[in-house]
Amino acid sequence: MQMSDAEIEIAFQFWFPHYQHHKIDIEIEKLLPLNARRDWLKQVRKAQYYSAKTIAQKLKMSQQAFAKLESSEREGNISLNSLSKAAKALDCELVYGLRPLTKQKLARQIWEKLWVISINDSWIQKCAQTRRPQALAAIANLKMEDPEVKKKLLHF
Repeated sequence: MQMSDAEIEIAFQFWFPHYQHHKIDIEIEKLLPLNARRDWLKQVRKAQYYSAKTIAQKLKMSQQAFAKLESSEREGNISLNSLSKAAKALDCELVYGLRPLTKQKLARQIWEKLWVISINDSWIQKCAQTRRPQALAAIANLKMEDPEVKKKLLHF
């Protein structure tokens, strides 16, 4: 069965609200355009015109220890607890999130697998062309409930 990219996108739009994890995707979507960085402490400190000495004092640590903290963030081995404390010393809060490496919604990744196994269903072939996107979304929803599909295709 052939469907245009536009029809498959319409089917995704019908399917997405039924994806049981769509709410987390709405949150993840906010993270997609952000650039990952590992120098927040230093950049925010400088943007607020704080010296390293001032922040070290607020954290009740030496300036050398704070420099090590900034360095550990750049190297990617700072703990969330330490980062959160440093953020508070900078009058900020730590906001934590995960973003797919593909920079796509999780639902989009699932959909790319689902529509491929759903599109050749005979019910879709029998539908009027104008109803095929809705039919594809409905079949994809049924496939999501199939334990074998979850196990093989969706990593359950």
